[in-house]
Order: sequence, then C-alpha cells, then structure tokens
Amino acid sequence: MAITKTTKKRQEPEMPTEQPQSLDKSISEAPFFYVDSLLSLSLGPYVSKATFGQQIQGSTTPPKFKASVTLVLPTNAMFDMASAIVSNFANGELADKLASDHGRLKAALDHIVQPNS
Repeated sequence: MAITKTTKKRQEPEMPTEQPQSLDKSISEAPFFYVDSLLSLSLGPYVSKATFGQQIQGSTTPPKFKASVTLVLPTNAMFDMASAIVSNFANGELADKLASDHGRLKAALDHIVQPNS
C-alpha cells in the first residue's frame, strides 16, 4: 500500500459550546447524509473510524463508489452503535415487516415490468 500525502485540509468539526434546549430538536437539526455502503472501518483501542460512500451512477459490475462521509467516534460508542443495529435487526417483528415491505415492492415492480402476468 502506497502512502500518499494529501494537500486537502480536513475541516475540523465544530464542537458544541452549550447544552441544546432539546435533544429531539438537536437531532432534527443535525446534518444527514445518504450513503450506499460502508467503504472502510478502522477500529482502535480508543477511537474508531467508519467511511461511507455513494455508488457512482452508471457504474458497472462491480459497482464503483465515492467516499462521502467519515464518522470518527470513541470505540465504545462505535460498539454501542453496532450493538443497537444488531439488536434492532434481530427483532423478529422488524425482520417480518422488512420482508413483507420488500415483498410488496418486488410484486409491484414485477407487475410494472410484466403487466399482463
């Protein structure tokens, strides 16, 4: 792996200076990003990093991605996040709903592609 020097200066995140009036309001005002895939994951004893990306439109197989956002957080917070994600997907009710919703979407798409069947 080659080591390259980047000239692009990283933008440092703005650290909060005061307690928000409402956590719900703070969450609703936080920036959000749409991503298609986890591109890289680095886990350290204290800090971890996950880089997410978006698929480049029109890319072929295998798809190509462009990095769009990197999340850096304490490793214990990354573990808490991973545990919450796994716990939610392990919920049988959620799994059934996701399967049902995807089944309805697939049936609707099949009807559009082959309307006479």
